[in-house]
Amino acid sequence: MADEVMIKNPTYFGIVCPKCGSDDWRVVRTKGSLEAAALNTVDEYMITPLKARCRACHRAFKVVPVEADESEVLSQPATLVAHRVSRITGIVVPNYILVNGVISDSIANGEEIQIELRTKHVYIQMFDASMTGSATFERFEVQPGETVKRDMRIKARWRSF
Repeated sequence: MADEVMIKNPTYFGIVCPKCGSDDWRVVRTKGSLEAAALNTVDEYMITPLKARCRACHRAFKVVPVEADESEVLSQPATLVAHRVSRITGIVVPNYILVNGVISDSIANGEEIQIELRTKHVYIQMFDASMTGSATFERFEVQPGETVKRDMRIKARWRSF
């Protein structure tokens, strides 16, 4: 695909809404064949544009992680320990964690995985198996060698037909 790029240290840091310039936005869905990558073993990632929505002006736009500059790359990797909270609604549905624009391995109900973080500013979000439903988009900053634990959950969505 022409929109795909190869990035070694992806980050969303510094990306703003093209309409209002706000950096308060979130990824709202993935599209296409975004393949899961083992974040701890890959040197470069194939990045596909994702759909985002600005929280300030509500404009939808495509967002592509950028290569982190030297000041953004950690001297020693940090670790994210992501725990998927057990819920009855998620017993059989695997979820995926988006970290700086790269999808990690799937995470089962009640499971915990460790993900290596290479950049100072981290953007995480959990998607369900359809890659459209998502939990809260969270941003935080890490220090070299730090271990950060996050509990991840997706709210149940009930539909009436």
